[in-house]
Amino acid sequence: MVHLTLYKNMSERIRVEKNIIQLGAMEGTFRGTADILNPTLLIKGEFTNQCNYFFIQEFGRYYFVSKPVIPANGLVELHGEVD
Repeated sequence: MVHLTLYKNMSERIRVEKNIIQLGAMEGTFRGTADILNPTLLIKGEFTNQCNYFFIQEFGRYYFVSKPVIPANGLVELHGEVD
């Protein structure tokens, strides 16, 4: 199980100090192997399309949402790129 904090990043990608708004917290699991630079996570629950940035507690890293995929099974497949 992985602990995520979801954010809306109001800053451009190249900015070091980000202006972020916390949207909530969720738990998820890795899809396949745990890639620390480009993780793919499966999360269950309500996902907001305003989320464009997230933090993985276990890695201590922030990620940009590269593409969320919402399949019909009620899970969200969240792809990230390390910040």
